[in-house]
Amino acid sequence: MRRNLIHIGYHKTATNWFQRVLYPRVENGEYIHRKRVRAAFLRDSGLMFDEKAAVSALGGKVNIPFILCEEELSGNIHNGGLFGCFTREIARRLNRVLPDSDVVIFVRNQVDMIASVYRQYVKEGGTYSINRYLHHQRYLTESGFQPAKAPLFSFDHFDYTALVELYEELFGQERVHVYPYEAFKKDNQSFMEDYLLRFGMKVDLEALPDARPNPPYGRGVLPLARFLNHFSYRDVIYKRYWLHVHGFYKLRGSTLKRLSKLPVLGDQVSPEMLLGTKNVAYIRARYAESNRRLAHRIEYPLSVYGYPM
Repeated sequence: MRRNLIHIGYHKTATNWFQRVLYPRVENGEYIHRKRVRAAFLRDSGLMFDEKAAVSALGGKVNIPFILCEEELSGNIHNGGLFGCFTREIARRLNRVLPDSDVVIFVRNQVDMIASVYRQYVKEGGTYSINRYLHHQRYLTESGFQPAKAPLFSFDHFDYTALVELYEELFGQERVHVYPYEAFKKDNQSFMEDYLLRFGMKVDLEALPDARPNPPYGRGVLPLARFLNHFSYRDVIYKRYWLHVHGFYKLRGSTLKRLSKLPVLGDQVSPEMLLGTKNVAYIRARYAESNRRLAHRIEYPLSVYGYPM
């Protein structure tokens, strides 16, 4: 592996698996735990960031390539990377501290992605409907909705080409590598063999533990979760709560996790049904042109994986 590897997300594209299972087992690179990555790049404000302090926070061994993997580097999914400003600032910080790096970006079909993001919103304590979460500006007064002051969900955040072009400008086109999550999921063994070869990483794939992600809330659990979330102010900002019960957030989470394993409640609702016909149509129209531009940049056929084109 000739250069550092910076894996910036997106969220909901198996970054947790890469953090817990794959990267810590790379024999010829040093995986930097996400806590140290956050301390180095996400802790300081835009006016207080210090490159030397970031290098110190990362630590690491001399002459061994770093491996960073932290989805928040691409920006938080519930606030659109703070109106995109946070996303751009972090890209600049990464380039200033680790300019000799390859950048990895995993993307996901926006219909599936946004449905998954909404499920995550509910899992983290959200109470609003899919329409209010996605189109919050319709529900807030004009004077109360100013995204530059209090950013919420943003469709712009999932315009992947914009992010790719930003990193290409900073690191160079040949160092920015984009992968569809669907290719990773469809044929994991073949995908990972090519992935490791591309970056010269030595990993015994046969020795990797079988780590299965927790299933998302099913058809019967999702509305129950939204109801229970009214009794805790945690964890997302954009929500309504009636009463905060101390300790309820953790109790509710463990209870819903157990209920999700029941077949009668855990049956999954499709992204199309969760989003609704109008939202799906809007998403497909919103990202078609951007995805066509992205398709020319990568070797995977995005149309085959259902990306709006």
